[in-house]
Amino acid sequence: MVSDAKHPAVSIIFDSITQFKKQNFIEGKTDYALHPVFQTKWIKYGFKSLALPDAYKIPQVYDSYSSLFWWDYKNYHTNGKQFDKNSSKYYPYLVWAEDHFFGEHKGIMTNRDYPLTWESHASDADYKQMDILGSNLVKEKICLTHTWHAAEMFLYLQEKNAFR
Repeated sequence: MVSDAKHPAVSIIFDSITQFKKQNFIEGKTDYALHPVFQTKWIKYGFKSLALPDAYKIPQVYDSYSSLFWWDYKNYHTNGKQFDKNSSKYYPYLVWAEDHFFGEHKGIMTNRDYPLTWESHASDADYKQMDILGSNLVKEKICLTHTWHAAEMFLYLQEKNAFR
């Protein structure tokens, strides 16, 4: 979030960490589920980026979001069920991030110019707003475009030198 340990947001974050602390890691909800590995990786990454002392340890438990944290702490991962075809269809950003972690390529890439990114069947989306682009999007519960999906695709493809 910030690049300076003296930024006012840092003290606010420190104050809020205590409500999520469990032993020597943090745990709270991300996307309506507990993801202690994913969340602890994030807090550790923040500490490291700001050169702050870090007493947290990444728990050695299965966390389906652990593989979404592909740029660091790859050795702190407990294998388990990976995202499936429905995930790729509905929440493709999860699959692209996981592909980046494991060096795979299961993420869907369309041959259309638009849309390249989407999300569908999300629990909190207001699909009625998509009617301006097409009533079928409301009916099929599809949201175009999607920034998390775009970011995961771009970063994965950039690392693979796909833009040359």
